[in-house]
Amino acid sequence: MTDHDVFLYVSCLCLILCVAASARYLAKFTGIPLVLIELLGGIALGPTWLGLFSAPSPLVLPEAAAQAFDGMVQVGGILLLFIVGMEINLRQIIIQRRTVISVSLLGFAVPFLLGVAAVKWFPSLWPGAAAVGEFKQAMLIGAILSITALPVIARLLADLRLLQSHLGAVIIGAAVIDDLLGWTLFTAISSSHAASMSSPLRIAASVAVMVACCVALGPRLMAWVGPRLESQHEADNSLLGLMLACAFLFAALLAYMGFHAGFGAFLAGLLLSTLKVEAKAAINATVSAFFSPIYFIAVGLQLNFARFFDWKLVLLLTLIAIVGKMGGAFIGARFCGLTPRKSIFIGFGMNVRGAVGIIMATAAFQAALVDETTYVALISMAILTTLVGGVGLKALRNA
Repeated sequence: MTDHDVFLYVSCLCLILCVAASARYLAKFTGIPLVLIELLGGIALGPTWLGLFSAPSPLVLPEAAAQAFDGMVQVGGILLLFIVGMEINLRQIIIQRRTVISVSLLGFAVPFLLGVAAVKWFPSLWPGAAAVGEFKQAMLIGAILSITALPVIARLLADLRLLQSHLGAVIIGAAVIDDLLGWTLFTAISSSHAASMSSPLRIAASVAVMVACCVALGPRLMAWVGPRLESQHEADNSLLGLMLACAFLFAALLAYMGFHAGFGAFLAGLLLSTLKVEAKAAINATVSAFFSPIYFIAVGLQLNFARFFDWKLVLLLTLIAIVGKMGGAFIGARFCGLTPRKSIFIGFGMNVRGAVGIIMATAAFQAALVDETTYVALISMAILTTLVGGVGLKALRNA
C-alpha cells in the first residue's frame, strides 16, 4: 500500500471505532443490543442512507486498502465464532437435559421445516435459488431461521438477572444445541456447494463427527492440559497467544479441507470452552472492543436496503422465524410440564437471532449461496427477531 492508502485505511478504522464508541453509549441508554446499533451505524455510513442523497460513503477505499480491510473483517468473523464456541457450556444441557432437549429440537425443527417449505411454496420470492439449487437454498434458509444467538441471549438474561435461573439454564442449553445443529448444517451446505456436490449428507456426517469429537474429548483434554497451561503461561499472557493460535489453526485446517473457516474457529472455541482462565476474558474484551464493531459495521456497509429491500420476503422470513421458533420452543416447554407463562418466556428467549444470525447470513452471502435481496431480508429478520425477543423477555420479566 502507498502512504495515501495507509492514511485512508487507518482513518477508516478510526471512524469505525468512533462510531462503535457512540454505539456503546446508545446501547446503554436504549437497552438495544450493541450488535444491532453497530449494524445500523454501518448502514448509516453505507449506500442505504447516503445513497438517498447521492453522497459518497466516507469508507470507500482504494483496492489495496480495501483488500486489507476485508482481511481484517474476515479475521473478525473468525474470532466472533471462536467466542461463540467458547461461551458454550455443555453442563447447562446436562442439568436440565429433558427440557433442554425438548425445547431445542422442537425449536429447531419447526422453523427449519417452515423455512424449507417457504422456498418450495413461494419460488418467485427466491431469485437466487436457481443458481444455488432449490434443495440447498431451502436447507440453508431453514438453518438460518432455526438458530438462536447464544451471546446476545446470554447478555439479555444477565441484564435481567436470570442467567443462573432455571429458565435461563433451559434457554442457554437449548440455544447451545440449536447453534451446534445450525452451524453443522450450514457448514455441510456451504462445503457441498463449493465442492459442487449434489448432496451435502456425506459432508454433514464428517462435520457431525468433528463436533462430536470436540464435545466428547474437549472436557477431558482440558481437564488434563488446562491446569498445566494456567500455571505455566497465564502469568505472562502467552496463554492468550496460544488460544488465538488454536483458533486460527483450526480455521486454517477447516478452510484447507474445504469447510468454512469460521466453523473451524467455532470448533476451537468449543474445545477450549471448559478452560477457566483470565485469557478468555481478555479475548472477549479485545474482540468486543475492536473486531466486533469492525465486522458488524462492515456488514452494514454492504447492505443496500433502498435497492434490495423486498418487504414481502422480509415479512415472510420474520413471521416464519418468530412463529416457528416461539411455537416450537413453547410446545417443547409445555411438553415437559412448564406453565404457559414460562413456556412463552422461553419462546421469546429462543427467538433472538442477533449476531449469530447476522454472521451466518453474511457467510452465506460471501459464499454466493444467497443473492443480495435474500441477504437483506435475512439481516432484517435477524434485527427484528432480536428486538421482539428482547422486548418480550423484559415485558414478561417486569409483568
